[in-house]
Amino acid sequence: MYPCSVAKLPENDHSLVYLKTTNGSDYVHANFIDGYKDPHRYIATQGPMVNTVTDFWYMVWQEKVSKIIMIANVIETGKCKCEKTFTISKGHKSKEIKQFHFTSWPDHGFIAGIGRTGTVILFENAFEMSIQENQIDVLGLLFSMRKQRMNIVENYDQYTFVYHALVEALCIENTCTNSVTFLKKYSDLIKPDEETGMTRIRKQFQMLNDLPVQLLPKDIFAAYTVSNQAKNRNMHILPNYINAVYIDSYRHKNMFVATEYPLPETVIDFLRMVFEVKSKIIILLQSIPFSNEDYPLFWPANPQEENSPVPIKLIHIKSWDVKTFFASGYFNYFNSDEVLECIQK
Repeated sequence: MYPCSVAKLPENDHSLVYLKTTNGSDYVHANFIDGYKDPHRYIATQGPMVNTVTDFWYMVWQEKVSKIIMIANVIETGKCKCEKTFTISKGHKSKEIKQFHFTSWPDHGFIAGIGRTGTVILFENAFEMSIQENQIDVLGLLFSMRKQRMNIVENYDQYTFVYHALVEALCIENTCTNSVTFLKKYSDLIKPDEETGMTRIRKQFQMLNDLPVQLLPKDIFAAYTVSNQAKNRNMHILPNYINAVYIDSYRHKNMFVATEYPLPETVIDFLRMVFEVKSKIIILLQSIPFSNEDYPLFWPANPQEENSPVPIKLIHIKSWDVKTFFASGYFNYFNSDEVLECIQK
């Protein structure tokens, strides 16, 4: 928008946060950002460092901050991105501060308070505009925000994420339900609509399918290579790559691995993956036609057998549906002895 030298002019310091202190510099790396029809609603700042922690908390106290949104982790990509500290008292006075921490939002640079920070502010401003005016101007809002903090919302992915988040926020009903009233809510969801005959739960699922996550060709390039095409049962479900994807649990990232049943030529890849991710349980969710050669048995049929070349031994059978295996590490497939269970549903 302007040369960087313009930012050094005194008249362009309008959005800076100044510390009202007599003990040193009044500078802190932070800017006021207007909310939608709400001046100075936000403060965008970088993650505090060892030498700026005191200034950070002085600013929080001075500006009567009640909520902190932390979009970085203390450690990211093996580097310390901000100092871990929390102070909520000054002298004999104290205040309550709520911190909202996003722990899984990726970033590849410094915690400068412009990229992910700007994305959150831009989304909230756009959402507020949609509620108040029934229209949205994402570009116009971002243009105004950049007058207050340079380069806020750094890249294309962050910018398009705002649009995706707005679609979800505005087009999908709030489905969060109190656990105490869940049974009543469920009863309402399965009642057919008098006009369409369709239940609300089916409408929810249809809406979910109408808003799919679109993968770009670059995201699944490996799956289309000649060497990997034979490893896919379904060319419409393509990750990058073995044909498996991590799925988060409610509180933990990459808690589950979802994958297809291994093909004859991918059994070794499948078992290597199981032990590399340290998975102790495999759950099969359908009956497997083992008479079909396209569905190989990846475990020994009895305790006396040992699959070759994959070092797996059957050591225990709890029932017909639960089998426990012992994997002995050699031939560089696995680094140590492991035990896993296979549960067939």
